[in-house]
Amino acid sequence: MRAALTIIFLFSIQSFIFSETIVVPDDHATIQEAIDASDHHDTVIVKPGTHEGPINFRGKKITVKSEQGPLVTAIDGRQNGSVVIFWNNEVTNSVLDGFTITNGLSNFLGGYGGGIDCQNTAPMIVNNIISGNTATSGGGGIWCDRGSTLMVNNTILWDDSASIGPEIAIGSEDKPSSLTTIRSFDVDGGIASIVFGTIPPTWQSGEQYPFQALIDFTVLTNLTVLRVE
Repeated sequence: MRAALTIIFLFSIQSFIFSETIVVPDDHATIQEAIDASDHHDTVIVKPGTHEGPINFRGKKITVKSEQGPLVTAIDGRQNGSVVIFWNNEVTNSVLDGFTITNGLSNFLGGYGGGIDCQNTAPMIVNNIISGNTATSGGGGIWCDRGSTLMVNNTILWDDSASIGPEIAIGSEDKPSSLTTIRSFDVDGGIASIVFGTIPPTWQSGEQYPFQALIDFTVLTNLTVLRVE
């Protein structure tokens, strides 16, 4: 037992020692180039400015973080799909921190997640502004599906658009037990909805809930997102 703990400790120390910080645009011209060059446990620091998207984390356990926050650092999707993609089993050590996510247009592969598209993942989305994105189907700001766990803190969603869930849409094409869950929310913003399977959504306009009420909430509802302290 002691030997096993020693091996785990040494592996953790080795991971820490060999992690690197990659700076955009100093080390690589774009965020995607920096992600592609990174290894697990690296940190990508992005300097102020408007940076080219879309970006795909490609399953890497990395932190992509702005140097000075979302008011001065944006990722522009250029209306070329979802701005940020989590499709490769990312978990909470895949972190997106401190950006304005904007100008995404998801109109292919179903048209989901104009700003951020999560499939079978549990990334950490922290300190962002998600605004001005469009999805032709669901989740103008964020789409999260197929058993994903959406982890969001201190994020503003505003002025996104979609036919279902202008700001956030949660969906599952599988059985109810695989419904996406939401944890650790601290959000300001507009409209959210849960979309389960292919059943047409039932709107209950005018009702307001704390966003935490969406956890394991299986009724198809149009919700107004409130700030949860």
